[in-house]
Amino acid sequence: MNSFSRAFKSVLTGRRDEVVTDAPYEDSGYIRWARVRDWCGRIEDPSATATVKGPCGDAMTIDLDIAEGVLRRARFETDGCAATYACGSLACSKAEGLAVLEALRIHPRMLLGELDGIPGDHLHCAILTCTALYRALALYLLARDPQSSSFSGT
Repeated sequence: MNSFSRAFKSVLTGRRDEVVTDAPYEDSGYIRWARVRDWCGRIEDPSATATVKGPCGDAMTIDLDIAEGVLRRARFETDGCAATYACGSLACSKAEGLAVLEALRIHPRMLLGELDGIPGDHLHCAILTCTALYRALALYLLARDPQSSSFSGT
């Protein structure tokens, strides 16, 4: 098992003793974000929810609690890898407190810029996360006024 696999396994199991201390991924920003569980889970009776399945087979669900046009809470659930967990945690942390249309400014490149160390073959995890976020936001906006082709910003 290579050092990335050991680091990934430690994220999923929560057992740091399975990580080689000199593993190049051990202290990377994305491993730290993958361990954060503050935004993991579901919201009971969300204002909007969306699930997207990526080309790798991972699924990402994002739930949003929105009041007066502001994202009060954002949570995610995934069956994906450590990179998907990291992207979900960072995206939800950035979304909370933003107006609905401001949250649309969260984009994959922004996430990847803050999640140093994601292996090149996992960059699509940021796209998966943002796609789920965008879909949840769009469903919220459409549910508010399905006849409207323009949105007021909240």
